[in-house]
Amino acid sequence: MINKQQFGVRLSIEAARIALVMLVAWTLVGSVLSQAVALSPSNWLPGDDTIGMAAGLQLTPAIARGGDVLLAVWDDQRSMPSGTGYFYETSGDIYGMRLDANGNLLDSVPLVITQAQATQENPKVAWNGAQWLVAFESYSVTAGGYYQKSLAAVRVAPDGQVMDANPIPIYNLSPAGGAWAVASDGSEWVVVSETSDSNSSLKGVRITAATAARSASVKSGEDMGI
Repeated sequence: MINKQQFGVRLSIEAARIALVMLVAWTLVGSVLSQAVALSPSNWLPGDDTIGMAAGLQLTPAIARGGDVLLAVWDDQRSMPSGTGYFYETSGDIYGMRLDANGNLLDSVPLVITQAQATQENPKVAWNGAQWLVAFESYSVTAGGYYQKSLAAVRVAPDGQVMDANPIPIYNLSPAGGAWAVASDGSEWVVVSETSDSNSSLKGVRITAATAARSASVKSGEDMGI
């Protein structure tokens, strides 16, 4: 049996031993952390510094030549979490990259053509001699709060600059089953779509080029000035 004095001495010794163990442990942890911070690329495993594939899906690519430069565009779903739908903010976006005549990339990272609300998909692209028009299917919010598929477009300059901050809506030209196209005569563009009416007629909108962009309501068969 030990007395209170002996018990106090043993308790002090035990406390000192625990403190010493903790000090050694923290010293080791600090040493490991300092080594981790000092890691350089030469310490990486093979492939660690390689740029990987983009997250999510990349779908429906399209490409058009403008002079000696090509613009490739696609539907990019890297911002679309698993399990969400076309109504998610933002589900599918339109990205692009420029290539030279030999197929070499001119942009270090993809160009964000548009990241509007909901989904933008199935892009088409055409060059009019001065700039590209990238048209795509989009979902706009109606007055009743519902999402409705429609067409929209933005212009892209030869240097990759998106010229329209907000997509230009193309009203009353909703594609039926994705059956639509965009083309240019070297000066203007035309967007043509198969409709879903009883006779599956074709409707088109001519888009003219100008120095300033403006958003306008466009009725089927009418011209739209950009």
